[in-house]
Amino acid sequence: MSEAVKTLSGDDDENQLAGAALARYQTYLGELRPYIEDRRTSAVRVNADGRIIVTQIGVGKFVAPERMPRRHRKALIMFLANLEGGRAIDALHSRLQCDLPVYGSRVQAFAQPIADWVLVIRNHSPVVISRESYMALAAPDEAKSEAWGDDRVRYGWFAALDQAILQHRNIMVAGSVGSGKTTFLNMTMHRHHELLPHERVVVVQDRREVRVDHVDQITIMVRVDQERHGPNGPVRYTYEFADAVEDAMRCDGDTFVWGEVRDPYSAIGVGAASNTGTRGLKGTIHAKSAREVPIRLEELYLEGGRQPRPRVIAGLCELVIYMQADPATGKGRMIDMIRVLGVDENDEYVIES
Repeated sequence: MSEAVKTLSGDDDENQLAGAALARYQTYLGELRPYIEDRRTSAVRVNADGRIIVTQIGVGKFVAPERMPRRHRKALIMFLANLEGGRAIDALHSRLQCDLPVYGSRVQAFAQPIADWVLVIRNHSPVVISRESYMALAAPDEAKSEAWGDDRVRYGWFAALDQAILQHRNIMVAGSVGSGKTTFLNMTMHRHHELLPHERVVVVQDRREVRVDHVDQITIMVRVDQERHGPNGPVRYTYEFADAVEDAMRCDGDTFVWGEVRDPYSAIGVGAASNTGTRGLKGTIHAKSAREVPIRLEELYLEGGRQPRPRVIAGLCELVIYMQADPATGKGRMIDMIRVLGVDENDEYVIES
């Protein structure tokens, strides 16, 4: 097993897959395995025609020479579904979200009738990319300035990030899919550890993506099936973000990390968490620009049947960092940073570039 795989393997994975099951699993991965184990790979997509599309940091996107036959895709998806609590894949259960055992990658897969056995696999870096590496990307350079804007300003953003960490400002990292949001969040948490090593960090996430170096830290996983005692016997329920807010409050955290805000449950949960008195909350969110992040949060509130509270949302977005991937290399870079200072008398967001 490669070093990249070793860094992502956990005890649960080793117990879940061993011996013949592990060998069968590696056989099912087949053509995908070399790309998944490559540290540079950020995404692997398998289309209905069997084409394998790979995105690698420093390389960009390319079509692999191999193809993955339909029977191999079907076998892998059904194997992964069976690991998810013995799930079956059929006409009424045709979508699968899970983590890739051993490797920790995020998997989104579809079977018929939704799609013809296709997969999207997202890798997160097995190591934390250093602050110095990001700063090197933003260092003053005339050639880069022509393509990316004023790099001299961007280079100074890291001082603003340090200040926000030390002042326990709430920080949201935004961008599109594959822009490097989680990778940058992990770097931010590494920097938080360097500046404030004795703080207690509570991480709430539904996928194992956030990496925290603090010795005093706890990770709470949500979207987990649980059971409680009811008047008529056991009742099954899903442990959601609202449950995690209550539990996180009891964990004596100095700061929260909220993984990814991607739906109404996580948006309402992160809003509740930001209004508990705990400061320095950090998370990621999909948005088309830094200035659209508060609007995106309002949309998620409305989708969840809740009325948005602009003052709460403004407090959550004290510092917003926007990421974008370079299509030529796949590397994520900061391209914008704003502060949301609050709201005016008309509940309009007051934003400072």
